[in-house]
Amino acid sequence: MIGWTQSLPMRPLLTHINTFFSNMSRNSMLAFSGLLLALFVYLDFQTHFEIAISFFYLTPILLATWYVGPKAGRTLAVISIMAWLSFNLLSGRTYSQEFIRYINVVVRLALFLGIVELLWEFKQALLHEHNQSRTDHLTGIPNSREFYDRAEMEIERARRSHAPLSLVYIDVDNFKTLNDSLGHSEGDKHLKTLAEAVSGLVRKVDVFARIGGDEFALLLPNTDLGGALAVVHKMEQGIARGMRGALLPVTVSMGVAAFQSPPPSVDAMLQKADQLMYESKRLGKNRVTGAEFG
Repeated sequence: MIGWTQSLPMRPLLTHINTFFSNMSRNSMLAFSGLLLALFVYLDFQTHFEIAISFFYLTPILLATWYVGPKAGRTLAVISIMAWLSFNLLSGRTYSQEFIRYINVVVRLALFLGIVELLWEFKQALLHEHNQSRTDHLTGIPNSREFYDRAEMEIERARRSHAPLSLVYIDVDNFKTLNDSLGHSEGDKHLKTLAEAVSGLVRKVDVFARIGGDEFALLLPNTDLGGALAVVHKMEQGIARGMRGALLPVTVSMGVAAFQSPPPSVDAMLQKADQLMYESKRLGKNRVTGAEFG
């Protein structure tokens, strides 16, 4: 469940459970939670409420809340309490005062609904922390940690599908001079402008990230060298448009590494593209150098 499984001794088991439920559709998850709730209600009725089975009602309620949403959790909470009340009445169970039965209903419902809200707030907080840890705070695009994780998945996907994979390594030319002459705040503006320009051109399946101070990487799944160079051409135009009106417009040097077969690792892929980028620097900057690898 997002990040908390990473610190627990039972992480492998919890990861498998989380993967299983995460791969279920919302409707399937809701149906599963409903059936599980029905099972607990039935067991509660069969034991004539002598065993506190109703505590386990929370299991399907919490599953529905986490994997479907708070509305589903609230709905199951209400259904569970109404079912509990119905079977409680049918069982003929008596109380010293009849109103106690309904006080129990109110208390249980308030408890279940409160737990639903707390769990949902907890999940939102985890999601926020997860996103913050994987987002570059200056540009708002993925950081190197997120890039590595997604790049590893794309390499594995390319290995299974035998699809090409390309990586564009981008470095801002003369960025130190820009910072020294105009200040770091102006340099930050240029980085944000570049990130916005490129982000507006890439596909949802592409991975564009800031991996260093003035260095960016763009991973292009299912893209050969020709396709990658076509994307780079659009990027150059987009960056040029974004830099219009800047006090000191900057250019970029890029290296494009295209792999017919997936590289052995993310580092190996980055190394190839980085070498090509430095070749662009050596040839005079503000240019693109591409190569294809088997």
